This record gives sequence, C-alpha cells and structure tokens, in this order.
Amino acid sequence: MSNRMNSVLRTINDCINEKRLFPALMVIYSSIDVLGSLQNLDGYASRDSFRNWVTNYLFKVKMFPFNEYDLYGARCGILHTMRYDSQYGTALKTVV
Repeated sequence: MSNRMNSVLRTINDCINEKRLFPALMVIYSSIDVLGSLQNLDGYASRDSFRNWVTNYLFKVKMFPFNEYDLYGARCGILHTMRYDSQYGTALKTVV
C-alpha cells in the first residue's frame, strides 16, 4: 500500500506543479476515500469514512474555514460531475 500511496502523492505533486489543479483535486479526494476506507471493517469507502478521516486527520493538523460536510460536498462535485458544486453541497448549504 505504501508504494501505491507514494505514487499517488507524486501524481498529486506533478499535477500541482503543472498547474493541473482539477486533476490534482480528483486524486486528492479519491485518496481521502481510500484512506478513510482503511478504518472501516469492511474496507469500503463511504460518506462517513471520508468525513471521519477529514475530521480525525486533516483537521487535527490545520484549521480551515470549512468543515467535513463542506469538503465532502466539494468532493462529490469534483468526482461526479467535474464541477465545484454538488447536490449534496447545495442541500446542506456548504461553503466550499
């Protein structure tokens, strides 16, 4: 798993360095899904595993002007429709 994640991190860095921010976000959000799934007994990603990983790891390192629901809404928009907004985010009136 660590070799795979190292490859993913290199891909994210490559995308950012090449100013390909949309693909970088897609890989970042997918990576959070993978990392969140590691905490589930069944090994599958879910809305809750994503939000829990963000709360337990990302938000423990740095404060952000958004919460785990905002980030999940942004994730849904990017991964499902290649947009910055989503039905999930709109329904919850998220800020991202």
